[in-house]
Amino acid sequence: MDRIRTASPAARIGVLVVLVVAAPFAAATTWTPIEVPDPLLEGEVCEVQTPMSWGGYVYRWNSKYDLVFWPYTVSPGIWYCAGSGFTALIDDFDEISTEELDRIRAWLARSRPDGDALESRLRLLEGIYAQRALDPEFENRLLRILARWYQDLERFEAADAYRRRALDHLEARLEGELEPIARLEYLYVAANYTRHFGDTARSDAYLERLQLALSEVTDPELEGFVDYLTDLVQETVRITPGGMLDPPRPGD
Repeated sequence: MDRIRTASPAARIGVLVVLVVAAPFAAATTWTPIEVPDPLLEGEVCEVQTPMSWGGYVYRWNSKYDLVFWPYTVSPGIWYCAGSGFTALIDDFDEISTEELDRIRAWLARSRPDGDALESRLRLLEGIYAQRALDPEFENRLLRILARWYQDLERFEAADAYRRRALDHLEARLEGELEPIARLEYLYVAANYTRHFGDTARSDAYLERLQLALSEVTDPELEGFVDYLTDLVQETVRITPGGMLDPPRPGD
C-alpha cells in the first residue's frame, strides 16, 4: 500500500496562515538559485530557486480568495527538472516511494508535454501528482492552486473546472470529521465558490456555518487564522458569478 503524504509544503499552508500576524515584513520576495537532486535521474541535479525573503503581505494577495498562497502561486514555486521532466511544488522532491517513481516514469514516457512553457509545467504538475499518494487536504489544495494559476492565465473555464472539482471534494469532506483548521478552510472556500457559481443561498448558508465555527474556536494556536478569516470573509458577499473569482473592489 502506498504511503499517504501528510507533510508536504502545501499541507502546511494552514499553519503558515496561522502565523500571518507574526510574519516578518520585507520590501519584496526574493529568490536564489539552487541545485537539488533529480528524483528520477540518479546523479543528476535540477536547477531551481528557493526563497530568500518575503513578508506577511503575501497573505493579502488575491490568491487568498482560493485560500492558496505564495510561493505556490508564482513560477519559482513550481520546481521543474529539465532533464527528466519531474515537476512538483517547491521542496516536495523528497519522500517519494519507489512505486510512485515507477508510475511517474511511466506517465512521463507516454504523456510528457512538449516544451518548457508555463502551461506545460502545469500539466506536468497535475499529471505527476496524479501518480503520487496524496492526503485529501493536499489534493484539495492542489486543485485550488491550479485554479488560481489558470485564472491568472485568463483561462477562466479551466479555472472554474478545478474549482468545481475542489468544491465537490470539500463538500463531501465537510460531512465528516475534520481538523478544526481544515473545517474553517473548507467552509470559507465553499462560501466563495458557491457564490462564484451563482448559488447565493448556498453561499450564505456556508457563511453562517463559518461564522458559527469561528465563534466556537478555543485553540489559541488558531487565533491568527480566526482573525484572518474574520476579516477576509467580509469580502465574500462582493463575489460575483463568472470570470474571476476575486471580488471587485468598492467603487469599481
